[in-house]
Amino acid sequence: MSSALILESEGVSKRSITNISLMSVGAGIGHIKKFKSETSLGGFVSYFNLKPYMTLAKQDRDWEREPSSFSSSLIFRHKPNKTGILKAFANFDYGDLSLNYPDIEDPEGKDITHFGMNSYNFFGNASYKDFFSDTWTLYAAVSYSKNNKRIQPAAERLVFVNNNMNGRLTLTKQLGALSSIKAGAESEIGIYNNLYNNFRIDTNEIYNAGYIEGDFYLTKKFVARAGARAEQSYILRDHNIAPRVSLAYKQASTRNLALPMAIFIRNQMTNIFYSNTI
Repeated sequence: MSSALILESEGVSKRSITNISLMSVGAGIGHIKKFKSETSLGGFVSYFNLKPYMTLAKQDRDWEREPSSFSSSLIFRHKPNKTGILKAFANFDYGDLSLNYPDIEDPEGKDITHFGMNSYNFFGNASYKDFFSDTWTLYAAVSYSKNNKRIQPAAERLVFVNNNMNGRLTLTKQLGALSSIKAGAESEIGIYNNLYNNFRIDTNEIYNAGYIEGDFYLTKKFVARAGARAEQSYILRDHNIAPRVSLAYKQASTRNLALPMAIFIRNQMTNIFYSNTI
């Protein structure tokens, strides 16, 4: 019912461990260190390059730079008390390729077209979850991502840069053994810069939402979920209140019957442009 995705992962690692992977086109290594306290820290690095394979397997393209990629990540987990857990994750990856091939518009195949592309992406996320008393749960998370892609088809130049920041806070109240009710809020800021040669398109979005929803078990096999979500979009210059309800019945251990109903606000970013010439 709530729009933001919660990144679920394991808790603190129970032991230190190292992983090594070897391939004909690359390698990777990762290590997780378990500290004496309820803390673990992991790091992972990998690099792949298709040049060895493309050297052995004849290609009908003139590769200037064969496809290659680099990826690295850090994972931190810490339990400050018996019920809470703090998680942080960061990832960076880079990819690159460049080649020349015959122009499809030249029937004789003498004209050569160039294509190049490289991109780098960063994503970082931090979250904290804790239980207060026997019935209250707190979940808070923030994230940041940046995606940068450069494409060069022939003499053209395209650059796409996306920056996204997201924050979320949720409180959950347990009602009995099965039922629960939760309320929360989230905010997202998106900055999108797109360049085509000398033409630039910039779009900014600020999205805010608050929601309340509950799971109510009418019987052990019949559950109803009801709630509402208030949303506001800067780019659409609009706001919305979206009631949502769903019913589910568990017929057997492997079969469920569900009937959801909801109203959504859709962000048509691709249809809205602010352009100017550099």
